[in-house]
Formats: sequence, structure tokens, C-alpha cells
Amino acid sequence: MSPAVGAPMVRAALSFTVLPESVDEISAILRGYPRPALVVDQDTRLLRTSVFLHGNRVVRVVDVQGDLGAALRHLAAQPRVRRVEERLNPHLTEPRDLTDPQAARAFFTRAMLRATRTPSMTGAARPRRDAYLLPLGEGSGEQAAKMLASVSDTLPPEVEATVLHREDVLVWLIESEGGEGADAMRRALTTHQEALADLLDADPANGNAPLLERCHMSQITDRVAEEGV
Repeated sequence: MSPAVGAPMVRAALSFTVLPESVDEISAILRGYPRPALVVDQDTRLLRTSVFLHGNRVVRVVDVQGDLGAALRHLAAQPRVRRVEERLNPHLTEPRDLTDPQAARAFFTRAMLRATRTPSMTGAARPRRDAYLLPLGEGSGEQAAKMLASVSDTLPPEVEATVLHREDVLVWLIESEGGEGADAMRRALTTHQEALADLLDADPANGNAPLLERCHMSQITDRVAEEGV
């Protein structure tokens, strides 16, 4: 059963770091992550899940139609999902105990990325999804996220952008039909280069294209729910 037409679509993102020597193992675990049950209840359904990696930082993005809290509880309760999470535990830089509800809640609260900007999330999902982990200057996270949201507003309509951040973590999620997303980003960054140079921990002399290449996250998984499922 699918949620009622018009149910809100929301996006959540988590970010955490893993031990540098465990990056390959983490990639293998997350790449083999079992597909969870998509339908949560009559009001809520999982739409898309993506996992990205850059260095030793993992970013997970989950799109939900309906109640986000219900979807996250649904995922946490599934035995096959819990088994994968348990396999991740020894590889994390921050220990966690998901068997303790209070400790689990604290971990996920710290890992949550806040969306400074999200697209309308209406219509069919765009097939290509790229994520960029942008280097921040000290204490510039909030201001850089707001500036990046303004930059995102200048992107063409065929390119959708989400700005996610928490303290020293800033992620630019770009969705497009193909390769036009990166070209549009370069043009937008060039227009705002001077303002962003004061916020990002990057050498503007290197140009924007190398910056995007250095910040591009590897996509580990990207799973989109089929219509009617």
C-alpha cells in the first residue's frame, strides 16, 4: 500500500566518520546493505536511500514520503538493518551502543545533518545524484551553508540542490538528469567565488573545477523505490 497522494516528502541525512584503516571494509558493508521494506505504514514509504564516502567520512541520505520519524523507527526495527549496523560498530571512530535507546538517540542526534536548503521534491526522482563534501574555514559552517543555499538558488531548473550541514560538515547534494549538474555548479561557484573564498578552506588560485573534483564524494549505493511498490 502506498501513502496517500499529496503526502509530504522529506529528506534526512546522517554523517559519521570511520577508522581510516576500515574505509574499504565499510564500503563493502554499505554496498551490500540489504534493501529494507519500503512501505512503513499506510501513510509512510521510503523513496530513496543513498550512501556517499569521502576520506573516512560517510554521509547517508534518506528520502521519505510521509512521517520521517516513523520511517527511521521502521528502519531501526528491522533485523537485517540492525545486523548491518552491528557490523559497522567496530569501524566507527565514535563508539556507539544501539542496544541502549538513549545512547542510540544521542548518536543519531549528533550524526544528523540539518538541511539549510532542500528542493521541492515533487515529481520523479532525478537519476543522477552527486554529493560534495566542502572544506570549511574555522567557525564558518553556518554562514557558508547559507551562502551555498543562495548559490543553489541560481542553478538552472533541471538541476536540484540540497545543502546539508552540521558544525564543521558541509555537504552539497546535486541531482540532475545527467552531467549538466557539475557544469552548472562550476558556473555558479565562479559567480560567487570571492564571497565563498572567505568561508571555504580552499585555495581559490586552484580554481573551482579542481575544488569540486577534490570534494566529490564516492557514491557507495543509490536505491530508488519503484513506482507502485
